[in-house]
Amino acid sequence: GFYPTNFFKPVSQLDVDIELLPNPAVDVLRVNLDFGETVKSGTVTLMDGLGKTMRLERLSNFQNGQLTFNVNDLASGTYLLSVRTPEGVAIRKVMVCH
Repeated sequence: GFYPTNFFKPVSQLDVDIELLPNPAVDVLRVNLDFGETVKSGTVTLMDGLGKTMRLERLSNFQNGQLTFNVNDLASGTYLLSVRTPEGVAIRKVMVCH
């Protein structure tokens, strides 16, 4: 069927398993990702509450594995981890606590 919303491609909820260890993080945040299939390209971004990028990792031909983010110089508080591929985006909350 035809739906007017087809004009505006909404951001799809990305189907990815995300595990954040530890959460809250103190010095290092480990991000376990499992897409279940290989993604050709993507980005994993750690943002502060205002949406400012604090850390960014690029993915290419990535299926599953662990990324490590050093957070010991970030202020304590709530951050957002965004996993984005051409298929969509998934966002998780991360606490940093010193």
